[in-house]
Amino acid sequence: MKKSILMLSFLLLNVISYAQLNSEGWTILNPSSADRFIYVSASSGNDSTAEIYTSSSSEIGADPIHPSGTVKAYQTIAAAAANISANDAIWILLKRGDVFYETLARGASIGQSATRPIVFTSYGDSLESPLLKTGTENAINYCCGTTRNLSIIGLSFYAHTRNPSDPDYINGEGENTGFNFYTNGAGSLENILIEGCTFRFYTGNVVQGDGPILNIKLRRNMIFDNYSISKHSQGLYTANLDSFLLEENIFDHNGWYRQSNSGGPSQGQGTIYNHNTYFAESQNTTFTGNSFHRPSSIGTKWTSNSATTKVENITITNNLYNDCEVALSVGGNDRIAQYRWQNIKINENVIVSGGMSRPTNRSLAYGVEIENWDGGIVENNYILHQNNPSFFGFGISFNGDSKDVTIKRNIIYNIEGSDGISSGLNSGNSGYNFPSDLINIKIEDNEMNLNLSTNTHFSRISQTNPDISYSNNKFKNTNGDPNSLFSTGGTHYNFANWSNVASDSGSQIVSSFNYSEPERSLDMYITDILGLANRDAFYVELRNQSYLNWRPEYTAININAWIKEGFNQDEIILSNGNFDTDEHSLIIGPNPGKGVAFISASKDLDRYEVFSFSGQKIKEGSFLNEKEIDLSNMSAAMYIIKIYDTKNNLLSTEKYIKE
Repeated sequence: MKKSILMLSFLLLNVISYAQLNSEGWTILNPSSADRFIYVSASSGNDSTAEIYTSSSSEIGADPIHPSGTVKAYQTIAAAAANISANDAIWILLKRGDVFYETLARGASIGQSATRPIVFTSYGDSLESPLLKTGTENAINYCCGTTRNLSIIGLSFYAHTRNPSDPDYINGEGENTGFNFYTNGAGSLENILIEGCTFRFYTGNVVQGDGPILNIKLRRNMIFDNYSISKHSQGLYTANLDSFLLEENIFDHNGWYRQSNSGGPSQGQGTIYNHNTYFAESQNTTFTGNSFHRPSSIGTKWTSNSATTKVENITITNNLYNDCEVALSVGGNDRIAQYRWQNIKINENVIVSGGMSRPTNRSLAYGVEIENWDGGIVENNYILHQNNPSFFGFGISFNGDSKDVTIKRNIIYNIEGSDGISSGLNSGNSGYNFPSDLINIKIEDNEMNLNLSTNTHFSRISQTNPDISYSNNKFKNTNGDPNSLFSTGGTHYNFANWSNVASDSGSQIVSSFNYSEPERSLDMYITDILGLANRDAFYVELRNQSYLNWRPEYTAININAWIKEGFNQDEIILSNGNFDTDEHSLIIGPNPGKGVAFISASKDLDRYEVFSFSGQKIKEGSFLNEKEIDLSNMSAAMYIIKIYDTKNNLLSTEKYIKE
């Protein structure tokens, strides 16, 4: 059984400030950090009689989200927010279950500090988040100076007049955003958290500007159904970020309302320019545990169109890409002959059902597209189940000016009409200098089990290039001419000739792979695990996810873990540098379990840390008389447990599944 290596150092980039999470994986809000609390209720508030509270107010009690007494609330958000001052530490709480016909748009705001921010959140006992119906207005608009130390948690925003299925629908006009954070050169965006919020039917969501943009975190948000009838539209557009975290968000059906029939955006048609996420000129950015469903074109689009700007320290790990024309495109739009994407890591992602919805009316199924890299790795990804032989695409492609790139231990399984791994595409474009543009590219230990027709093949390069090395890959094909499965410079070869021409070392054709259940797919997960009838029912349920109704079984982390287990990829080790399985015997069980994990070890134990599968620390403690870890209050999910001995040595890092 294989062991996949998940590098914790990539997940926890030291430039990103991580808040402490509770047992359910949400950011812990500390009431003692606030000086004042203001409540807002559209149903029962009154702007004339509302009061402002402090933590010592008898009506508040220990938990301002569930006040112990009756609070006098404002009726409108605008009246409540007028009390916010610069360098404030204040909470604005909207009543759960209420509907507000107004926005949260504010202009620049500065909270007192990263630990004493301005907070917009909710209160009450209802399980329905506050709903802001914003029509054609921007829901959240912080422009154009400095916005710092701000948290927006657990609110729902809905451009209700732009949804053709809503009785209040007017038209699709307008350029309104769900959230818009912009800074000019004189300002900055710093320490901003948006968590557990829903944004539906806007034209997009934006974080960009000319000033510094630091420590921005988007966690567990639901971004659905963005479209435009006249302009480009994205689920999320960003530019010039430094230290950004996108974690466990769910994106679906962004950039289009209907399938293209004319090639333009009119009537909300899908276009090749619209995506679930579009990141330009980014640094120190981590994507982890996100779901990208049904974009107009690309699930994750990364670009740099500057000859001088370096894009560096990008980690894309354990995300789910479903039904994307292109799952990940990581490189420059402008093909400048320059290596400017540095230290890029794409690992543990699952890519399924490429391009099946055909929003742009094209038949494409691209997996991972690499261009202009200067050092990076594509490792342990799963590119699976593209079953339409008329589609064109590839599992992984690299081209342009790339060097020092390793593509290893990826599984490409059950795809038709596509190449497994391709290189040297677009060689006719200006700016390329073949063959010297691809330097030190290593393709090793990949497994490709494809269902290819006569005119397709496993791997290709545009021409012979000694700086591309192939080793220890395994191939199986269930269809097609065995004499044309490999190609170099447009000439097709059988495996023996390919190995000679491409200097392939140690690769082999195999009759089968020892996978336990490789047919596992998103469709099977929907029916067999979730008990739903089909994908349509699944997408409906995604729209029922919320801060107050967060179901881990609908997230990328759980879906990916289940699919990977079908490929025997269920042993996950975080590298720790000093763990020797032969020297230290440690057993954790029962695993899977109900929440109490008992530890048996050959050495004395001192303490433990518990992380979510995406790398967030959510619990820590010490071993006293009992060697056990109680996770019974946590959600059913996969966790990572780090165990230390009495000398503070990291003994082991273990996977634990809470049932």
